[in-house]
Amino acid sequence: MYLKLVVTLCLITGGISAPSAKVSSSLQAIRKGGKANIFISFKDGTSTVLKNLGNRSYATREDQLNDVSYNLRINANLSQANVISYLHHQNIEDFKSYWITNQIFVKEADADHIKALASFSEVSEITPEEIIQLKPSKVTPTNTDLGYEVTWGIKKIQADEVWGMVGGNRGERIIVGGIDSGVRHTHEALAQNYVGEYGWYDPYQYSEIPSDISGHGTHTMGTAVGGKGIGVAPGAKWMACRGCDENSCSMSHLISCGEFMLCPTLVDGSHRDCSKAPHIVNNAWGGPPGEKIFHRVVDSWIAAGIVPIFSNGNSGPNCYSASSPGDHPLVIAVGNTDVDDSLYIGSSRGPAKFGEIKPDLSAPGTDIYSAKHTDDTAYGLQTGTSMACPHVSGVAALLLSHNGNLTLSEVKDYLLYGNEQSGLKKTKNECGDVPDNIFPNNHFGNGRINALKSVTKLVEDTSL
Repeated sequence: MYLKLVVTLCLITGGISAPSAKVSSSLQAIRKGGKANIFISFKDGTSTVLKNLGNRSYATREDQLNDVSYNLRINANLSQANVISYLHHQNIEDFKSYWITNQIFVKEADADHIKALASFSEVSEITPEEIIQLKPSKVTPTNTDLGYEVTWGIKKIQADEVWGMVGGNRGERIIVGGIDSGVRHTHEALAQNYVGEYGWYDPYQYSEIPSDISGHGTHTMGTAVGGKGIGVAPGAKWMACRGCDENSCSMSHLISCGEFMLCPTLVDGSHRDCSKAPHIVNNAWGGPPGEKIFHRVVDSWIAAGIVPIFSNGNSGPNCYSASSPGDHPLVIAVGNTDVDDSLYIGSSRGPAKFGEIKPDLSAPGTDIYSAKHTDDTAYGLQTGTSMACPHVSGVAALLLSHNGNLTLSEVKDYLLYGNEQSGLKKTKNECGDVPDNIFPNNHFGNGRINALKSVTKLVEDTSL
């Protein structure tokens, strides 16, 4: 899914007097009687607390997850206390405090309240909620039944050969999280490795069991960890959060999912347990280039030791079309290759608006056969960087299954080590003054992933 941002404001008459520099220009236009969903941001955000946490070492992964979550919550409580008191005093109850970004989301705030909120010295910015409209992945009609044969993408990256290595490695002991449209948890390829309790959150409807309203999330999760020949790491478990409905993703719901992935809860949002967090979060979505709307979530995941993997977008062949948050300097952003190792025409190209080469690497993403949400035995073909992204998440699961202590940087290094370059179909087209036959470049990144090469290198290094 590649997305575009839409801001919807209710404009009526007579506007905010004495405009504050803290209030975004679009909100300045709200008139008396008008309302908007807003985010209130606070000075220093999460940067200081995350910087301090970066100097710490931990005995266990659970210790790290708990410490990051705890300190972010303390930071938010201190920053937000006065504003939350004001909201309660004004009988404004339809709001949510986010500790992962140190923001407060207020639904249908009016002009007078926006003006009052901007007067708090600790408030740094007030912005409208961004609603991200979905551009669906390409769906190819097919009557093909592969009969549980391993898919072409898995064969291309030689993931099935990793399964057969001495000792076996199918991603055991690793959890892959997905922020998407949901997952059909009863599908035959996914039913056996759903984590169960603490494995599902739906900020839209608070549904009790995983479901999928569009099929996108079922397809991507199937590629990452599904059985029946469709998944790269079928021994890994999965959990999911519905960050998007059928046609759009609201930023409030995406951030809710970001918190859930760092410190999962039960389906009603209660009984937080950070030890249940996934090792990897697959994000087959993205917004326009250069948007930093989700970067604080990503930074918090990284501080907690969670590996963030994003699709690079489907706005190619234009240069500078790499989507956000995939253009975050530290995340692993994924481009889309086809069965012949050509870059798919719609795969977004870099450079990122922040200057980095993007994507970081590429993976099979064209006519990918995976699970459908329509029936427990349904399968179908889809195309997009959304389909490439879970191939990389699956390989990351294979790496972490062999060595669960790998950092994000180390996971990325091993992924890049295994990249194929010589067999890729180059055109010598340039983006950012780098032709696609020079690596890394803004077309393929560092190349197309190869699970066998990456895991073999890790095994060799571990045995030294």
